[in-house]
Amino acid sequence: MVGRVGPPVVGPGGRGGWVGRGAAVLLGLVLLFALGSSRAGAAGLGERVLDFTSDAKVEADGSLLVHETIEYQFPEPRHGIIRSIVTRQRYDSSHERVFPLEVVSVHSPDGAPDQYEVITNGAVSDIRIGDPSVEVDGQHTYEITYRLRGLLNDQPESVELFWNATGNLSQVPTDRAQVTVHGPAGITDAACFQGAAGSRDQCSRNDVSGDSAVFEADGLGPREGLTVVVALPKDAVAPPPTPILEESHSLAWGFRGTPGRVGASAVTLLAAGAGVGLLAYRRGRDQRAVGSAVDVAFADERSVSQRRPLFERQVGPVQFEPPDHMPAGLFGTLVDERADVRDVSATIVDLAVRGYLRIEELAPTGGRRRDKDYRLVALKPADNRLRAYEALLLGHLFAAGESVELSSLMMHFHPQMTEVRDAMYKEVVAQGWYRARPDRTRRAWTAIGVMAVLAAAAVTALLAATVGWGLVGLALVAGGLALVIGARWMPARTAKGSGVLTRALGFAVFIRESEANRAQFAEKANLFTEYLPYAVALGCTERWARAFAGLAVPPPTWYVGPQPFLFEPVAFGTSIAGFSARAATTLVATPGGSGGSGFSGGFSGGGVGGGGVGSW
Repeated sequence: MVGRVGPPVVGPGGRGGWVGRGAAVLLGLVLLFALGSSRAGAAGLGERVLDFTSDAKVEADGSLLVHETIEYQFPEPRHGIIRSIVTRQRYDSSHERVFPLEVVSVHSPDGAPDQYEVITNGAVSDIRIGDPSVEVDGQHTYEITYRLRGLLNDQPESVELFWNATGNLSQVPTDRAQVTVHGPAGITDAACFQGAAGSRDQCSRNDVSGDSAVFEADGLGPREGLTVVVALPKDAVAPPPTPILEESHSLAWGFRGTPGRVGASAVTLLAAGAGVGLLAYRRGRDQRAVGSAVDVAFADERSVSQRRPLFERQVGPVQFEPPDHMPAGLFGTLVDERADVRDVSATIVDLAVRGYLRIEELAPTGGRRRDKDYRLVALKPADNRLRAYEALLLGHLFAAGESVELSSLMMHFHPQMTEVRDAMYKEVVAQGWYRARPDRTRRAWTAIGVMAVLAAAAVTALLAATVGWGLVGLALVAGGLALVIGARWMPARTAKGSGVLTRALGFAVFIRESEANRAQFAEKANLFTEYLPYAVALGCTERWARAFAGLAVPPPTWYVGPQPFLFEPVAFGTSIAGFSARAATTLVATPGGSGGSGFSGGFSGGGVGGGGVGSW
């Protein structure tokens, strides 16, 4: 028998076999875990610019020679990077400022494909680096050298480079960006801004030494960039820099004003204006009763009506009381066709005059008038003598208790305010003054006008781009805008509404010209407070109060002022005007809300140039 050399072989059931297999499995799991962790860590970085370093030299002729080193992280296979550079910007209404780009060289020191092509699309030139048939992943470095002309600005006391060095077009974050600018002479001043376009945040580094300046920013997000401002002596470059301008041919051509085009656009404008005017006349003119002035003023649903003549005087004789005893809020809505916040303020004062609530003026806090507040106290519940909108307002004001401070409604009352105004619009229709709610009529015609503007804008773009008749399209746009503006006159009153309005305007004359009617005021002791809500609705509270200056007017019981409170009509009118203004702001409040110098108006994304970095 031949003996064996070496250690004995242990079978599958032996102890040594299980240990060996376990160690192998454990080792494999460790390797897999390590590999997975490494890949997960790399993927976790996400696509980004790890480091962006730019070394820019202002040459004696004013051009800028730039050498950029970009370290890029590809978490998944891509062909390469795209360096976007802004080479065209709007200068004025008829010119664009251009920055001619010359790519000197492109190189990848770690062997990534570095062939490139420059693709210009509008204002941006893309340097697309990589091989369309080869993909790379992981970290790769690209070096790009290029020259830009026309960047410098000639300022009164210096030559200035106001340059968006990295650009704000990058779709990926940049971990670190450093820009160094070398001048042909000593740098006299420098600034740096980082962040999104418009940001005034200063860069983390801004160092100037002789003819060089170094700027640095860390942690730039997508569409965030680094913009530098460098000032050089006036004689640093020759000749003095001037913008390189090109006429905006496409825009000028599309809207050029030849006699034929100007004439056609004028005819179109007149036709559009006449069409809107005719539409407003036929759809927006009030109806009025046929007959005498009395028939017109007291028209009802049975009256024979006609369209009101265009230049007929609407105001009737002076009236010394509101028509049909209508409340102040409804009066204000009828007069201007809008249930606005002033009409709601007038309704609150009206409810106080009629005994449903009391207004208490609270002492100002902190000694400042703007901190003045008011407390509303419920005196009796709504009853059948109130209109629907009045009862709704009273219920909303005291939904949380028998008293409420006006300031506590700030930011909370807007939904209830909308309900009250809706109820006011419903009331004017229920009274037979309108066939449709005036607010909805205005909105409908505004929407039609907006659609007409959009359609006209599309036609304008088409005409300008194809046949150069953009001016004719602009005339159509003006017609659409006229319809938007004219929507305010589209609500039309019925004959009954026109008659009531005639009498309401006569009463408005009495309120507004109250100082000429002082002799009548002594006959009615309570006339001042009785008609005060109507003065609030018309916005002439203090004028109404001045008419009662020096007269014996009993103080109101529904208003309590801070102690001591000495009643006097003019001062009281000022107090009510203040309450109305405070209510108006409280009840509707909703929760929120070219060659220039870079030193005085600099920000990230400003100046000339720009662009970004991405992949493809």
